[in-house]
Amino acid sequence: MYNSILSKYLFTFFVLTFGVSAHPAIGPYQSPGTHTHPGPTNVLVIYNSAWPDENGNGIGDSREVAEYYASRREIPTNNLLDICITNFMGQYGPPYGPARMVESRKLFSTNVTISYDIFYSNIVIPAAIKLDSTNSLTGNLFKEDILFICPIYGMPYYVDTHFNDVAEYPFYSQRSYMNTHPEFSARLRSLDLMLCNVYRRYYGGIVWTNNLPKPGRPVNCPYGYPPYWGDDQVEIGVPTNAATEARVPLYFDKANNPATAEHFLKFREGDGNFNYESHGFFLVTRIDAPNVRLAKGLVDKAIYAEHYLNNWAGHPEHKYYAKLYCGDDPEWINYFMRNLGCDVKNWFLGIDLPDETLSGAPISVFNANAVNNLPPWDVTYDSQPREIGENGSKPTVQVKISAIGSNTLQLSFATYEDVASWIIPPYENGGTLHNLRSGADITLSGTNGAGQAYYWVNSTNGCKVGDMMESPTDIQFPIKDAIFYTEYYTMDGHNQASYNYRDCYQWLPGAIGVYNQSWGAFDFRRVKNYQFCGPALERGITACAGTLAEPLSIGIPQTPRLMRALSMGFSWAESCYNSLYVGESWMTVFIGDPLYNPFMPIWNNQLSNKKGDFIPPVFSVSAMNGNITATLEGNSDEQLAEVAQFKLYAGYSSNNWSITNDYYSWPYPSSNIWINERSYNYTREKSWELVSPTNWFYYEVIARDPYGNTNSSGINIFSPRNTQTTRKSTK
Repeated sequence: MYNSILSKYLFTFFVLTFGVSAHPAIGPYQSPGTHTHPGPTNVLVIYNSAWPDENGNGIGDSREVAEYYASRREIPTNNLLDICITNFMGQYGPPYGPARMVESRKLFSTNVTISYDIFYSNIVIPAAIKLDSTNSLTGNLFKEDILFICPIYGMPYYVDTHFNDVAEYPFYSQRSYMNTHPEFSARLRSLDLMLCNVYRRYYGGIVWTNNLPKPGRPVNCPYGYPPYWGDDQVEIGVPTNAATEARVPLYFDKANNPATAEHFLKFREGDGNFNYESHGFFLVTRIDAPNVRLAKGLVDKAIYAEHYLNNWAGHPEHKYYAKLYCGDDPEWINYFMRNLGCDVKNWFLGIDLPDETLSGAPISVFNANAVNNLPPWDVTYDSQPREIGENGSKPTVQVKISAIGSNTLQLSFATYEDVASWIIPPYENGGTLHNLRSGADITLSGTNGAGQAYYWVNSTNGCKVGDMMESPTDIQFPIKDAIFYTEYYTMDGHNQASYNYRDCYQWLPGAIGVYNQSWGAFDFRRVKNYQFCGPALERGITACAGTLAEPLSIGIPQTPRLMRALSMGFSWAESCYNSLYVGESWMTVFIGDPLYNPFMPIWNNQLSNKKGDFIPPVFSVSAMNGNITATLEGNSDEQLAEVAQFKLYAGYSSNNWSITNDYYSWPYPSSNIWINERSYNYTREKSWELVSPTNWFYYEVIARDPYGNTNSSGINIFSPRNTQTTRKSTK
């Protein structure tokens, strides 16, 4: 293991020191330029040694997940930081905000909120001391090697700042609004975003008389104004403290355009000497979930996707065929002008996007589709107010006729008059639109003229200005092919029925979801319908993002930027912070392996070498006192990347099994509301707790991977006189 880590380190050291070759252009993809990819030596893993052993295997669960992650990613053991937090155990977070549906805005979970003084003394100080120490592997200070900080399951995710004055609210332009809306006090903050600039916290210190944070800037602040309460916690606001917010954080938008894309390491190096205002910024994403099993699975599924998710050309016959589902709610477009699902779709279909307020025109890394060619990604788009899965609703494009010409139509969003081409999803030749007024269908045959404002049609067929046009996509529930997902604010939207997680996804290994809503990650370890992250993690998603409390629209991650960066070969952590306008001391949490990089095979030119997973899972099974456990095994790259679902057959007769289960439990597949009994996931280990047998006992386990390969343990015999039996599957 040490040699493996050392060789991995030497490769990473070479990459970080001498650089890597430019990404090659492959097929329909345009190279975004040279990338220096982060590696395992760039991650600082922080876990809570005081967290209990909930699964009863003799090791604290937080430590278990940390060591598992380090082993799977070959992160050096001296990159693990053991901290002890007991002060928040058994404590509820403070209530905040008015009642929402039948529950108040209150943290009902224990062990998720930490007071600022404990955050400072038990997390900030140990982290700063660790970062200032010498890395024995490289000879550098850790702060020079570390790019990402990864809190682990068992770490709190809220910080209680105890702020109770509107002058402490981070947005200047909103402080007058806060006087009449105290429910948005912003007293609770995301721990991860408060840890991003650990040195500002460290040097800022704390006011011990009231446990409040002290100003985090030195008196000679380079921004030209002195520190004071509230705005000292985030770099928001221009130096004159005017009513407009400045751009923050440092890394926002750096990977938005392939022509100017900048890796986080390059950005840090460009800052010159290390200082805690800018170079001291770290990207924080966590490996966390409602339980330890799901948390460990985030690592396994990320590795599997990196190894096998290479279906870039749109082949539905592929067993690991992946789609991107993205939606918009036209009622909310004015609030999120640059956070649109159609923006994500256009990028993946090869459509260059227009000038944006902060970045200039992003150029898609995917070449535009040629006629009759499949797109590089199969993107399903939904523009109706109802979400995909809401009351069985299927993805539907709804547009309105704005103008009619000779065999041409100008189209706009149904409730939004902007007819710019970027906001209208591009229609493939031969696409059909149904006129809801007349009942007639028209066939699209391309765009007309610069800007794509008009679409050629086979016939105007009685169309009138103002007619609503619709193009539904026929899908089956549950949705089994979603690999990327974004939706748009209707979870907290137009009526009470919309106030639910749409439980219609069986997430593929590697799946990423970002839900644009103010409470998407609220108290995510406590799975509730009105979240996105908690239920999605329970259903097997690999990475997700959301806000822990009301962030205002400016504080919601901008999914198009995240997906652009990810598709250009940037890691999950880099892509996340490329999308976050307010990236310090605010409300967002990013969940998933910071090193996760599903598009890496494209840019490493490995596409032609990876045709798929044709190797059955290799695993062992053991039984003790009726507890049967199946564990994947093997040392090859393919075996180490494997994940599977498991089926158990057991009973006192091998000819008549009395205990059976399917690979997963999904009762009522047509239902799109949350059902607690549903269980769906891929994993590397599965256990069943059975009554300890009193006589000869037979069992067989079958494992199935995402490609459909299966393997059997064979029929095992368990004698009550024996304490344990173990058998390895056949190859």
